[in-house]
Amino acid sequence: MPYQIVSTAIYISKNLEKANYFLRDWKNTNWTIIFQSLFCYADAEEPPKLVSDIVNTIIEQRRTDAKFNFYYKQTLKIPFMKIKLWVQACDSIVYNYNRSIKRNDNANRTLIYHVLLSHRSYPDKIKEVCETILIYWEKEMSKPIQTFRKGMFHYGNHIKLALGHPELKVLARQKALEIKRKELELPGHIPPPLLETANQIVDENKFPEWTKEQED
Repeated sequence: MPYQIVSTAIYISKNLEKANYFLRDWKNTNWTIIFQSLFCYADAEEPPKLVSDIVNTIIEQRRTDAKFNFYYKQTLKIPFMKIKLWVQACDSIVYNYNRSIKRNDNANRTLIYHVLLSHRSYPDKIKEVCETILIYWEKEMSKPIQTFRKGMFHYGNHIKLALGHPELKVLARQKALEIKRKELELPGHIPPPLLETANQIVDENKFPEWTKEQED
């Protein structure tokens, strides 16, 4: 059975029995299936040891194996708030991003975007970093973010997500206006999804909704 069909079935059903079946042989199973199987345990009060062991192994081996580094980036999208090593990794990414961006250093936007995705139900934890992203939106807009598909990138999605922070609506509206003005000055300069979000905020008072739906 094609892995796309299996992963879609797990995504829709959230069937833990099927998820566990694939997780038991996770190193020899297509990653898309494993990702959806892990996602079945998003926000679990007590993730099973099997899930914790997989996540910890991915984090621990990310620097020595390119494959595990890719898995690591994707696993950051899943809210594993009860897995200590995962929480520490996310906290470190947020800390390093805030420090790097203010020093005009390089920072990995893929990592910070994925942390934002997994923390939408925990806005207090990412308020400061969302504020930083909005303040520096123009510089941030040109930084690539890797998608689930290797070798493909998008731009500005972390800004779009930060515009939806529920406690930063005043700042978000101000920055949405700046984005619209920049597009008037330089037509085609703003990535279309980001421009659409800015238009909705300014014209319709409609901010991005923070849900647990998966995004690429």
